[in-house]
Amino acid sequence: GLLSVVTALCADAWVIGEIPPEAFAPRPKVRSALVLVEPRATGLLPPHEVKPFVAWVATLFQSRRKTLAKTLDHPEVLTACGLEPSARPESLSPEKLMELYRALGCP
Repeated sequence: GLLSVVTALCADAWVIGEIPPEAFAPRPKVRSALVLVEPRATGLLPPHEVKPFVAWVATLFQSRRKTLAKTLDHPEVLTACGLEPSARPESLSPEKLMELYRALGCP
């Protein structure tokens, strides 16, 4: 999702453990993860590109159930990036999203 993409821009993150439901009150119906987040010395994007990129990804994720071919009107760019037109935005890694963003000529 958007949070994981934004995190990947400026940090490395790892799941380092699980927290059982019994550790909370009231007890949730899911298990929780303990995540270690270490800031990167330099981000994956130059600072002036971060805000427009995050806005673009947020817009792209609003159409999660749609395929990339239906969300983006540039099948040639999808092919050039090695993406299947039937892929969905949430299936792309942050790096692949950045590649697509740049291939589309976004600011």
